[in-house]
Amino acid sequence: MNLDRMSLDQLRKLLIRIERQIVEDELYIENVTDGIIQEPDWKTGAVNARLRQLRDERQEVKDRIVVVTRKPVGG
Repeated sequence: MNLDRMSLDQLRKLLIRIERQIVEDELYIENVTDGIIQEPDWKTGAVNARLRQLRDERQEVKDRIVVVTRKPVGG
């Protein structure tokens, strides 16, 4: 994923996809923690790892959006 080559619109769409996956993963972990669903530890661990990665990716995309939208100072 090369964020430098993405347009602002593409970055925003990517951010939305990442945030949706984060919400889904957080809900999954919450349901496992609350005992609503039973899953093996390896699967829960894998989702937790993906969640950490998604949060890092979300920050990278947000940082890139700031760079793309920043206007040069002084014209």
